[in-house]
Amino acid sequence: MVATDHVSPDRPSGEHLHLKALRTGAPGITPELGATFGQAASVCLEDRGHSIPVMTGVIGDVSRTFLLAWDKTTAQARRTWNDLQWATEFGAYGIATLLVHALTDLTVMKRSCKGTGFDFCLCAKDDEQPLFQGKARLEVSGILDGDSTLLQARARQKLRQTAVSNGTLPAYVIVVEFSEPCSLCSPPKLPEAITKTKASPDTGAKLSEPSTVPSVEAKVDSIVYVTRTGSKYHRAGCTSLSKSQIPMTLSEAVKRYAPCSICKPPTLDEKK
Repeated sequence: MVATDHVSPDRPSGEHLHLKALRTGAPGITPELGATFGQAASVCLEDRGHSIPVMTGVIGDVSRTFLLAWDKTTAQARRTWNDLQWATEFGAYGIATLLVHALTDLTVMKRSCKGTGFDFCLCAKDDEQPLFQGKARLEVSGILDGDSTLLQARARQKLRQTAVSNGTLPAYVIVVEFSEPCSLCSPPKLPEAITKTKASPDTGAKLSEPSTVPSVEAKVDSIVYVTRTGSKYHRAGCTSLSKSQIPMTLSEAVKRYAPCSICKPPTLDEKK
């Protein structure tokens, strides 16, 4: 599913993703719906002022950077997605689908039903009978304009939500934010890690309810920020971040960026 396009050499480096890859669909997403997800994401990205391609970070248990490209939207597409809340929801589905495919050996098997506490059931990419071999659950959330604090809070909220289904499959949570843009991917949690059992006061039967969810921050090392064209990483609030700021984990940033001499962000040596 992952498609790549040529990127100008003056753009920042990174793995390439293209929203047009969604047009091929998945076992649980028709090509037509995939194209719809991609168009919605394109409208959100352009609404936030991004040019093609844009560097997007993934933070959480996985730390990666991608160059995300899309086909320029038309006036008709922008009118179609004039309700940006609607566009954010569908666009997040599209980017989450690409990330699942790029970061795991899974793909979307089917849409879940309302009230289950998650959005999609995932299966192995090479599964010949995907309708019978579910491997994981996926809950997706979109934010048009937010920051890393909101990303983490939304991820905790969505992880609690997956406890409703109380099934045997692990749950992934992906929160997509369009203004930077970036995504937070929480590691898969088994149901017993996000629920606890207690006795019903009326019947003595066992009921499941959300427990204290493992902190998303516990899975994320220090968050620093990079820009779309710079070679340094920064603390939040650095004056160098006036035009763009893309959150990234410190451990990922030090591989390709040097610390800013103005804001003096942390280094891995300081973390030891």
